[in-house]
Amino acid sequence: MKSLLYKGLVICVSTCMIFILSACQQPYTSLNQPTSEFYINDAAGALLQSTKWYIFSNGQYYYEDTMTYEGIEDDELRGIQIVVATHLGAVGSIDTTAIFNSYGVGGNDLGIMIFLFFEEINGTKVYKEMVFEIGTRMSTYLSAFEADMLIEEYFNDPTLDDIDERIVNLYFELIANSAYKIYNWSYSYIDQTYYDIYDFFGEKYSITTRLPSEEQIWAFTLSPTETVILIVIAVFFLGAFGRFLVPIILSMMGVTKNRGSGGTSRGYWFRK
Repeated sequence: MKSLLYKGLVICVSTCMIFILSACQQPYTSLNQPTSEFYINDAAGALLQSTKWYIFSNGQYYYEDTMTYEGIEDDELRGIQIVVATHLGAVGSIDTTAIFNSYGVGGNDLGIMIFLFFEEINGTKVYKEMVFEIGTRMSTYLSAFEADMLIEEYFNDPTLDDIDERIVNLYFELIANSAYKIYNWSYSYIDQTYYDIYDFFGEKYSITTRLPSEEQIWAFTLSPTETVILIVIAVFFLGAFGRFLVPIILSMMGVTKNRGSGGTSRGYWFRK
């Protein structure tokens, strides 16, 4: 009788521990960890689905292109990653350099991370300003001054209607600019290979599919360490019952196809 009560108590306590730990996880409305898409984390929920897909598609393909292109003779110049993140709050409310480094943006320190800050006014997400972080090696090819000029020309283009068109336009030009400077790739190659603003115009409101990370049943993901801890708790303390919880715990971990390549920033950034 006592053993049954003890077992029941252990099951209750362990189950509570699992759900308490689960409740403590940061939701996707934070930038504490990247999404499984990596190149886009719309934590503020401010961008169109088409915008997120365009950034994800261009970012993923550009990284793979720079990793596999046979014309790149220096392997230390491979692995460019350009990440866009949104945040609901003021500049200074998050440590953008720490986030850049925790994501590991860019192989061989060839990374760029753009933070778009929003304010919610009467239920509407209103863009306020940007923080532009440049990876350690990338800064030798793209200075803050040059990045500022690109932002003025392509992000602050008065002919563009909204934040979605502006960030898609800037993202494409960052690919074209870095590809030319580092690899001497022609603009015509970039124009034929990657999605530009004119492609976006045609599908701006027709692409409504959610990203894979947005389809997860959990509003958070667990780190590998947290996942192992929960599995040990489930199996060791709950026995056979715990095995039923393992698939649930693994689903909390999420599936991360795209990852950072270990790039760092020494805090070379500016706000715009």
